[in-house]
Amino acid sequence: SFDSLNGQLPGGGWPVGNLIELLAHPDSSTMSLLLPALNAMPAERLRVLVAPPYQPMQQSWHGTCAMSRPTHPAPRTLPARLLWIRSQHLNDTLWASAQALRHGHCAAVLSWLPAHVPLAALRQLQLLASHSDSLFFCLRPLHSQANSPALLRLALYPRQDQQGQA
Repeated sequence: SFDSLNGQLPGGGWPVGNLIELLAHPDSSTMSLLLPALNAMPAERLRVLVAPPYQPMQQSWHGTCAMSRPTHPAPRTLPARLLWIRSQHLNDTLWASAQALRHGHCAAVLSWLPAHVPLAALRQLQLLASHSDSLFFCLRPLHSQANSPALLRLALYPRQDQQGQA
């Protein structure tokens, strides 16, 4: 549970319709922080992964679907709709991220960006995110440039007792 983190976030959770930057080591377990929120979203809405450094594992992703029968009021889980976009060039990654935000049917857009991205490109993504109802995460290296239009910017470090573990 991430209740203590939620208590510190604007509005008590990840802010929808904003650029959220997560700065971390490429091999960190950043997705374990995001999966609870992403899996709580309706299964029929897309989760778009743009230029992830690894192949997504479908079994880690699920969404909720409310049962229509009153005898089963608890939500059940369904496989989430994932769109995995491979990209090797920054311009392609930025373009794909922008298109996903414009799409209007994405629950979340996760974009892996390098340390140095033109500030104008980040501002454009923030503007597009502000006109969407998507969670928008940019995952970047810890040493990323300091100038950013992100509403929320978190640096993630491994716990001391987990360093050196695979």
